[in-house]
Amino acid sequence: MIPGIMPAADDPPAPGRRPLARLRGLARRWFLAYALLTMLPFPLDALPGLEGLVRALSAPWDAIVAWTGAHLLGVEAVPRWNGSGDTLYHHVSHLCVVALSLAAAIVWTWRAGPTAPSGRVVDRTRAYARLYVGGRLLVYGWLKVFPSQFPEPGPDRLLVPFGDMSPMAVLWTFMGAGAGYQRLAGVAEVVGALLLFARRTTTLGALLLTFVLANVVALNLVYDVPVKLHALRLLGLTLFILAPDGRRLVDVLWYNRAAPPRPLDPYPIPGRWRRRLALLGKWGLLVALHLAPFRQIARRGEPTPLDPFHGVYDVISFDAADPPAGPPVRRWLRVGINRSGRGAIQWTDGEGEHFRVRYDPTRRDFSWATMDERGEPDDLRLHLDRDDDGTLRLSGRLHGVSTALVLRRRRDPPRPLALTRGLHWVQERPFNR
Repeated sequence: MIPGIMPAADDPPAPGRRPLARLRGLARRWFLAYALLTMLPFPLDALPGLEGLVRALSAPWDAIVAWTGAHLLGVEAVPRWNGSGDTLYHHVSHLCVVALSLAAAIVWTWRAGPTAPSGRVVDRTRAYARLYVGGRLLVYGWLKVFPSQFPEPGPDRLLVPFGDMSPMAVLWTFMGAGAGYQRLAGVAEVVGALLLFARRTTTLGALLLTFVLANVVALNLVYDVPVKLHALRLLGLTLFILAPDGRRLVDVLWYNRAAPPRPLDPYPIPGRWRRRLALLGKWGLLVALHLAPFRQIARRGEPTPLDPFHGVYDVISFDAADPPAGPPVRRWLRVGINRSGRGAIQWTDGEGEHFRVRYDPTRRDFSWATMDERGEPDDLRLHLDRDDDGTLRLSGRLHGVSTALVLRRRRDPPRPLALTRGLHWVQERPFNR
């Protein structure tokens, strides 16, 4: 599909080839419309302070997606911003984009005739894609260079047995434990993104990001990370950016022969002041795109209400009467609390589970929230009394049962082997345990 996007000659096709030419023109216009629609409302959604405007602009589209899901597909397609990019809303929204792009391409082809889209339209769409892909990868890249996307495994990760982790948790733990590898992946994303912002280096940047994003797509598919649609879209747009150099790359890399150069800017903006204004806008956007990731990185060091409770706790006592009907109450064995708001509970049968933990200093209570299949929180609220030695006394109702717990924090626990092993150039035997 990508090679078909390349602009063809503007001469009218021969009469016998007119239906085929019209079909090719329709396919090219569909892809251009799809690319434009799938990138909107960038760059507004990438700039801080414009969240209200983006929500207002997105409201009509959300209504269209919800109507399509309810009346045409029989599903509930409403936005649920819970960190997943593969919700039912996203899939129905993508289907709407595909259908709307096809309608736009049909009208466009009917008005323009069987000729291919003009080279200027293709070039401008590709320029927009360069900014979009570069802007998205800058965020992901910087959050890896300064490890934020995959934080170092804390008590919540290290407490749960490996077999009880989801595939996504395995990937997050692996990436967080290897800060060096995470930084290298981030550098590759940042460098590739920056190279896209200049026409002279676009081919190099797109080639680098093709391999980077192919690896990201593979990880998302294998480890069931719910950002598959977005990663596939970024990879497709990167291939679209790389498409004009496809034949030249094949000549050099496969046939080992020289490839003729192509114009870097075949459709320059007329007027010196217009070109300067466009250049100023592009580099201003590049600076603005760095605000969001670096604000998130800066927030890592800010104190949180859970800072005093960060650590691993042994359950000294667990008092709860089993209900007369239903399954018995699961006894807690250990508890891990992370300053970032994630926690874990390990039960006496050895199994463990992750939770979202919140602490309300005013009410002096903990809220342990699990996530069901729809992402709705099921809160377990426990009142806190804290002794001078750091012992936590929790009381409340767990699943309708009156419960009292006493948790004692482990004193200066040693850092786990997964985080302290380090690099060894000389090894007489494998260290694999």
